[in-house]
Amino acid sequence: MTSTVLLGDNYLLWVSAIGAAPPVYAVIQGQGTATINRSQNKIATSSKTTQGYGTNAYGLIDLTIDLDILPTLPDPTGYTQFETNCNAVPRTPFAIEIRKNGLAGVEADAIFSAVMYGSITSTALTQAEKVQCKAQLALAAAPTVDALK
Repeated sequence: MTSTVLLGDNYLLWVSAIGAAPPVYAVIQGQGTATINRSQNKIATSSKTTQGYGTNAYGLIDLTIDLDILPTLPDPTGYTQFETNCNAVPRTPFAIEIRKNGLAGVEADAIFSAVMYGSITSTALTQAEKVQCKAQLALAAAPTVDALK
C-alpha cells in the first residue's frame, strides 16, 4: 500500500469580486501559508444528576483563515481584487474558495467554499526584502463546501 503525502503547495485560495453573481474566481498570486482555524464553544450540560462530573456539548463553530501573501503584481483579479474586497467600506463579504491542484485548480477541485469577510491585518515593508502581507478571513455564512474537516 502506497502512502500519499499532501503538500500545502497544491492548495490555493481563490477570490471573487464583491457581489459577482455567479462568483468569478481568480487565484491570489504570491500566496504563502494559509492556516484554517476552527474552535467551538462548550455548552455546559451538567446538572445535579450528572454524579459530580461536568458534562458539555459543543456549540457553534468559529472558523477563520489566516493567509500570508508576498504580493506579486500586476495581479488585478487576484491580490488587487482581494485588497479591494478587504478595504471595502462598509465591510462587505465576498466569495472565496480553496482549491486543490495548485494553479491548475478548477471549481470542481474546491475543498472549501464560503462567503467571508476579509481584513489585511499587517503589511511589512522591510528594507531589502519583499513586501509581506497577512490577512484574516472570517465566515459571513456557513460554508457551502467544507472538505477540510
